[in-house]
Amino acid sequence: MSQHSGSEKSSVTVFHLIWIPFGIAVFKDFLNSYKDKLAGFEHYLVLLFNGVQNESETLQYHHLIKSMSINYSHYSFSNGQDIDIYIKATAKVSSEYVLFFNSYSVILADNWLYNYIKAFSIEKTALVGASASNMSYYSATFQKHTTQWEGNKGIINNLRKYKLFMKALIYWRFLFKPFPNPHLRSNAFMLRRTDFLDLCKKPIDTKFIAYQFESGRQSMTNHFLKEGLNVLVLDKHGNVYGPPDWEKSSTFWINEQENLLVSDNQTRLYQEADSETRRSMAKLAWGVS
Repeated sequence: MSQHSGSEKSSVTVFHLIWIPFGIAVFKDFLNSYKDKLAGFEHYLVLLFNGVQNESETLQYHHLIKSMSINYSHYSFSNGQDIDIYIKATAKVSSEYVLFFNSYSVILADNWLYNYIKAFSIEKTALVGASASNMSYYSATFQKHTTQWEGNKGIINNLRKYKLFMKALIYWRFLFKPFPNPHLRSNAFMLRRTDFLDLCKKPIDTKFIAYQFESGRQSMTNHFLKEGLNVLVLDKHGNVYGPPDWEKSSTFWINEQENLLVSDNQTRLYQEADSETRRSMAKLAWGVS
């Protein structure tokens, strides 16, 4: 099917977030991948400009996408967390499904949207994403830092570390499950529009609340799992994986991430890391090294 449709009556709206302070180079990476990789399913593209102080800041983006003959619409926002922008934009469209790409997203394989849609043909599927993790915001505090006093780091740094431990023990452990904490990452995820709006009744207006939406005890993932619905990772070959097999998907912070469908800044951070750093990241995400 066509790479894009000509109206918002399509059953799928694909949103791409553009954080203006990042500059147009980041957008070019996404746009080139969007143009080069066949979607395989009709949809409509909506650009979400965030961090806009003056509409003139968006002109170069419009010139670029129009030069590539891509049909799209757009909305502009002065500020807001990614998820909050997604919620506001979703309320403006009428498609059955919504798919969200963040600013750093790069599509890595053809038929990407066809495979998303195909995943929803599986009974009780509510949420599909390109990557997931077992990382815990709470447990990571203790995984990243030794509980022992580190004489080479001075008194102030050690006191800050123990203050962090206390905050985790007194506060964060009630908001985030300990490792393993399975959750779909909040990039390149797709679900039904009505489900997303029903899920997001409260503003997600701080980064910490956004973290909870992604991986907290009341996360998007846990919401659907508690209802007995499927939350799936989709790889670049069209294969899908349930939570017990997410690590085996080789899509996020494991092996060479060789099956990854949509890359972003976090997957590229792992890709560019040395072997020791990769081992540490894999341990945070999956408990392996």
